[in-house]
Amino acid sequence: SFIAEINGLSKHFGFSFSDRSKLQENKEPNNGQYDVFKDFLNAKHG
Repeated sequence: SFIAEINGLSKHFGFSFSDRSKLQENKEPNNGQYDVFKDFLNAKHG
């Protein structure tokens, strides 16, 4: 079926739909990770 073809193609390039469904969104921010975008906004807009 078409969905199986799309799933196979997405698996080839990265994550299949079933892999994506297993991912969990991280609710708490990782404060140990440096936020380049935040510094960019501060530099541009104060």
